[in-house]
Amino acid sequence: MYEIAKDFAGPASAAFVGLIALWITWSWNAKQASIARDKLKFDLFERRYAIYFATKRMLELALKVNSEGQWNNREDAEEYYKLNPTVNECIFFFGADAQSSFFELAGDAGGYVLAKRYNHSLEDGEEKSARVAAQLDAYTRLDKKYRDLPRRFLSELKFDQLTN
Repeated sequence: MYEIAKDFAGPASAAFVGLIALWITWSWNAKQASIARDKLKFDLFERRYAIYFATKRMLELALKVNSEGQWNNREDAEEYYKLNPTVNECIFFFGADAQSSFFELAGDAGGYVLAKRYNHSLEDGEEKSARVAAQLDAYTRLDKKYRDLPRRFLSELKFDQLTN
């Protein structure tokens, strides 16, 4: 009996060591996969937040346009126009509902800026008065949308996406 056990002890211990190495490798790879998944979630969150922030900044800059339809400094104007491509990236990172919201917000901001420029060029009269009243209403709506941004995109940007 001792001879039989002795004959199988070497191969059995090799198999046991192999199983332990397999378990260590599997658990290491599972941890690496989990880390990679978390990194991907974080990268996606960063990209999504960058789009949200660009939209928010675009609205801030539009609301800063003076009565002549111009920005007070060249840097604001340049920044405004550089934000548009970032907002357009929403098609890669958000669903259709959020995409339409981003495009609506960017369009409202651009429309407001253009309306201020056009209204400034009009001669005083009824048309200008009506357009200025509409512009004030547009400002109020744009400001409300700006203040509602966090609530609007809460489900797409909440921190739970990183932890689940």
